[in-house]
Formats: sequence, structure tokens, C-alpha cells
Amino acid sequence: MALDRRFAFLLWLAKTTGHAFEPTASVAAMRTAFVETNARFGFPDPGGIDARDLTIPASDGATIEARLYRRSDAAGETLPVLLYFHGGGWVIGNVAGYDSLTRYIAHRGRMAVISVEYRLAPEHRFPRGHEDAFDAFAWLQTHAAELKLDPARIAVGGDSAGGGLSATIASYAESRGLARPVFAFLIYPAVDATGRFPSRTHVDGNLPLTPAGVQWFMRYALNDPREVHDPLFVPLDAPHPERHPPTYVLAAQYDPLVDEGRAYFERLRDAGVPAAYDLRPTLPHAFANIAHLVPEAKRALDAGIDATAVALGTRSPQVAVLTGAASGIGRALAVELAKQGYALALADRDPAGLDETARLVRDRTTASVYVLDVADRTAVDAFALFVLERHGRVDVLINNAGVALAGSVSETTVDEIKWLIDINFWGTVHGVKAFLPALERSPNATIVNVSSVLGLVGLPGQAAYAASKFAVRGFSEALREELRGRVHVLTVHPGGVKTNIARGSRIAAAADADEMRRRIEAFDRTNLTQPPERAAQLIVRGIERKSDRVLIGVDALRIDALARILGPHAAQFITQQSTRRMQAAGRTTVRHQGSGEYLEAARRAPDGTEAAAVR
Repeated sequence: MALDRRFAFLLWLAKTTGHAFEPTASVAAMRTAFVETNARFGFPDPGGIDARDLTIPASDGATIEARLYRRSDAAGETLPVLLYFHGGGWVIGNVAGYDSLTRYIAHRGRMAVISVEYRLAPEHRFPRGHEDAFDAFAWLQTHAAELKLDPARIAVGGDSAGGGLSATIASYAESRGLARPVFAFLIYPAVDATGRFPSRTHVDGNLPLTPAGVQWFMRYALNDPREVHDPLFVPLDAPHPERHPPTYVLAAQYDPLVDEGRAYFERLRDAGVPAAYDLRPTLPHAFANIAHLVPEAKRALDAGIDATAVALGTRSPQVAVLTGAASGIGRALAVELAKQGYALALADRDPAGLDETARLVRDRTTASVYVLDVADRTAVDAFALFVLERHGRVDVLINNAGVALAGSVSETTVDEIKWLIDINFWGTVHGVKAFLPALERSPNATIVNVSSVLGLVGLPGQAAYAASKFAVRGFSEALREELRGRVHVLTVHPGGVKTNIARGSRIAAAADADEMRRRIEAFDRTNLTQPPERAAQLIVRGIERKSDRVLIGVDALRIDALARILGPHAAQFITQQSTRRMQAAGRTTVRHQGSGEYLEAARRAPDGTEAAAVR
């Protein structure tokens, strides 16, 4: 995926105004620019945070400065604490420059945060910064109670070089006679100095951190190039990874350090450590510093803070219930929700696919599974009881389960239509009725009902399917108004998303099965192009933004526009355009078409060029 456009603009602006990093810059210039950038683009003061400066004795007889942040409304409470180490390649950065970020972490996470002013190179080259980190961690374990902090709930965290320092503490605390931290929150951590991974050389361009930038920092941080193999500098290779605490690695694709972060996570996971790897494919290194300006960066940072808060006991994970979770959009949604820190209750009638989805998310979150036919009201009610017993709450309900039926009205039987309506529409109603009491007890609840582009326009060959999806749409719109101010209701209209729903369609008993399969295969090949992962991201964004509806794909945007402009004539227009296209292509005989051919007409302009749509 491409670099986030907001971030790309900010990087372009920095380059054109002479504020981008240059490997010829002096240490003093880099330090000044880093602090100014963080001050200018950091989070606004959230308010309600008390800050207190601390002095920590170091093992060499010097002292280390630090700053303690805690919520004003928790002044009398004993809080868990995140010991935070700032980034900056062991050469730049300081507590003051990170003040807005660490205040925000304390505010959102409802935890105390201690930001450590470890000493920097080149004045204090390796391993001084690492030893300062150990000294601060050891001191905190001894003095936590005096600061009204819980010594049994100390996490470590940091970004970039600070993430590497946190990983070193997590990896070696026990070998130094210290209690290991209870959690590690590592933001694009520097955990390998050897340069063995491809991203160290391949991720380059106009980015906050480049291979040349890595070399600039290493030149000042080390006394000798051979120190790149020192065990403290390479926590990726630390012995006994099984002793490592639970860990959350927040990574960025546009980052020379991305490969080593993944390798670190995989080593912990393979050793049986509860670990999560949250890769943000559109973000670069250093996104946390200006996350306030880039929505995707803020979502990423919030997910990591929330995971840390859950680990420290200041926040309970929100619970999302998801039907149709065994494949397609449902599986992609499970993965995306897990990245955001939700606990998951997954349901589907396919037990093998359901187990595979659960396997994909259990490195990131807790997930329960339940084999379910949503058409069975009694079974859905039992599922609701199961979820409440297992998870204790429900915050998001996603009615995603659905089936398709190929055939005209004359070709389908009433029983076939009833079968489809029972799943697509009544399954949605059953889910809402079963979970609504629990959702109304949540302060931030959302119901997501998945309709379709065929819930916007009814097309020939899909009357039953369109009826079910129009019903979901109408039910959701009425429900939204009934619950407004209490429960958020989001309707989703996917277009051509690459799932198995077309190939898995039931073919009407009276239809020409061979002809219908040919149409289905053509539909799948030419129209289902949108990745389910992208659909999942848009749906989760709709949940976060409290959107009333989400349209997925250019075809959905175009069909929605046609329905608004042409009203009841939209279906006729799309049909005529499709017929003309096929006649122009030499297909002069048209019986009835499957919806795929009509969606293809909607996706393209009359001259055959790709339609441009704006939402």
C-alpha cells in the first residue's frame, strides 16, 4: 500500500522548506530540529495530567533526570506505570521534546508514565544509555510505592532507539537479578544493529528514517563498529526468549527497521510468549511523534496504548461479536479488529474456517469461537448468552453472515428465496434482538449491519438477494433513528470485494446450472477486485468515526450516485449500459444477465473507461 498521503505531504513540505533530515547535519542541528518538530506537530495538551520531575541515581555515580505523569483525577490512587524511553537513535531527543506524547499516553491509557532522560551519544556512547535504562528500571522497582505506583505492574516501552532499550530491559532483566516487566510496548523498535535484514537497505526515499540516517546515528552511538554485535545492542538475539514478558510490537512498513521488528516478534511468538505484531502498511518510521496530524497514525498509536492499558489493568478490552467470520470480509474484519485491541467472539457455520480465523488473531487478542446458523433464532440467543458468559460485555455487533442465490424470479422457488431471506435478513434481526440489551449497557456501542450494493439498486437475476439486502438497509435506517444517542448503527454496502460469496452461491433449481456457473466465474474474475482487508479497514474506520454508512469500492460509489440521481430508473440505466456493451463486444443475444455483468457496467463509464467516483 502507498505511503499515507497526509504523511507524504508533510514529508514533501519538510523537504521543500529545508527541514528534512540530511546525513550531513550536525548533532546540534539534529537535536534542535527534532525538538522543534515534536513541539510544533505533537499532541495538544489533553489537560488533567500532573507532571513531576524526578532524579534517579545512576550506577556510575551520576544522576538521570526523569518526569512522572499521572492523571489529576487519580492523585490518591496507586497506579500501574509505563517506563518510557524516547526515540532518536541514542543521539537526539529528550523528555521535554516528548512531553506532548507522554502526556497523551498517560491520558488515554489511564496509567502513570515515567519518561527517562537517559544520557545520549556522542557525549555518552554505548553502553551508557543502555545502563541508564537498567538503572532507571531498577530504581523504579525499589521506589514505586513511594510514588504511589504499583511495583507489580511496571511496563516498559519506547519508540525506535527507546523501543530497543525497552526490549533490552525485557530480555535481560532477570539475568541482572531484576523482576521482569509485566509488559513491553515497542514502537518500531531498533532491536538489531547488524544490518542483516533487507529493509535496512531497501526502504529508502523521502522518509523520516532512511538507511543513510541509520548509519548517521550508528556512527555517533558506538565507540567501535564491532559493538553492533554486543548482546545489549541486539536484543533480537537475547538468550531465553521464553522469559520475555508479553509484548506489543507496533511497526511501520516504510521503515528500515521493519524487518527486525517482525523477526523479534516471531522469535517471541515461537518461544510461546504472548506477543502481538501490529504492522501499519501506510505509515513510516517516526509516525508517533506527529500522530496528532495523521488519523491513521493516531489510530495505530491508540491501539498500542490501549493494549498496554489492558495489560496493566486500567482498561478492559472492548468486545466485538462477528458473524460470518470464517472467510472473506468476516475473516479480514477479525484480523483488523484484533489489531485495534478488541476481544473477539467469532461465529460461523463453518467450523474449520472459524478455527483458522481464530488462529490468525490469537497472537493479538483473545478470541472465542461458536458454530452458528444465524437463521436459527434459538441458536443466536444461545450464542448471546455464551458471549456474555465468556467475555462479560458486548461493545460491537457485526452482522456479516450472508449467502447468495443465483437465478431469476421465475427460476427460483419460494423455499429457496425463504432460505436466503432467513439468513441474510432474519439473521441480522436475530443478532440485533439477541445482543441489543448488552449493547445498551456499553457506553460506546456499535451495531454494524452488512448490506450490499444490491441494497441500493435491484438488478435482474438477483431479486431475492436484493430483497434481503434492501431489507437490511431499511431495518438499519429505522434502527439508527430508534437508537440514536444510545447505540451507533452503521450500514455497510460492499461492492466487488474479493470473497467466496459468488463462487459459493446456491444456484436456483430451475436455472441452467452450467450457464449460471459460467456467469458466476466471469463475475468473480472481472468484478471481485477489492481486497477484503481494505473493506475491513473501511468498516473499522466507520465504527471509529460513527459513520451512518460505508460504501466499499468504486462500483458501490457509482451505483449509489446513479440511485440518487435516477431513482427507480437506475436499474434500467445500468441494464441498458450493460446490454450495449455486450452488443458492442459481439454478443447480440441477451437472455437474462447475472448481476456481475450489471456491476461491470456500473463500474465503467459508457465509453469503457474506468469510472471516477468521489465520496
